[in-house]
Amino acid sequence: MDQINALRTFRHVAATLSFTRAAERLGTSRAAATRTIRELEDAIGVRLFNRTTRSVTLTAEGERVLREAEQALAATDAIFSRRRHDAPLSGTLRVAASLAISEFMLARRLEEFQDLHPSLRIELIASAALVPLVESRIDIGFEVGLVPRPGAAVRAIGKCRSLLCASPGYLGRHPAPETPEALAGHELIALGERDRWTLARAGETKRIDVDSMLALTSAQLALAAALRGRGIACLPDLAVTGPLKQGELVHVLPGWTLPVLEVWAVFPTERLISPAAAALCEFVEAGIAEKTGAA
Repeated sequence: MDQINALRTFRHVAATLSFTRAAERLGTSRAAATRTIRELEDAIGVRLFNRTTRSVTLTAEGERVLREAEQALAATDAIFSRRRHDAPLSGTLRVAASLAISEFMLARRLEEFQDLHPSLRIELIASAALVPLVESRIDIGFEVGLVPRPGAAVRAIGKCRSLLCASPGYLGRHPAPETPEALAGHELIALGERDRWTLARAGETKRIDVDSMLALTSAQLALAAALRGRGIACLPDLAVTGPLKQGELVHVLPGWTLPVLEVWAVFPTERLISPAAAALCEFVEAGIAEKTGAA
């Protein structure tokens, strides 16, 4: 039994509570994943999962073993990560990402990464729709959302917060709103035909339906419109960190928060992640932390 592979399989089954989904992430079959878990249980002498025809749940022993497995895999990943970084990166790295994250952060980060690895060719496929990873020969993708796409190996690499912003010129003509309800008296820039902003503060939630005369389908266009003083827009912090620091935009209703989304790195399979994809994942994660001020 490959012990490291067995622990990785165990981690994925525990994360998804599904042998089928775990097998999809690992690029193997459900039967192989089931057999691996059975061999692992036999080897360590404990039952890791309670299985029925409808559900898979961790046993108490399984939860304990999972904590130990996470520590062991973290140490293993660190060893191989150091070895990967020692070798120069070359070949072609195919990257997929949403238009928004490509425009606001990823494209420039890829340029910086390519400068560090001049023998590496990078292809970025930026799209409003999810790009199929296997069929498009994607090595690594970047997505923003509450949950990642199913069937991929994933890693959460940062947070994306939304902020209400407007230009100083707009707020000079229209005093900043002091409550969410006061947004109704402002020019709002909608992202899509039906836009709703959910604001929260100390357990209180307000939902604002954005009835706007200006509806755009791109966050980049919404940012440009806000910079031109066309109204208040709801924008990702990855897009507005610079304009806020430079005084080109002002944070509106700073005492209220909007939903926080995860930034995900996605891979076609957990197995055989290329050294370039692994290195880029870490590089982009560091860039998000730097851009958003995350610890």
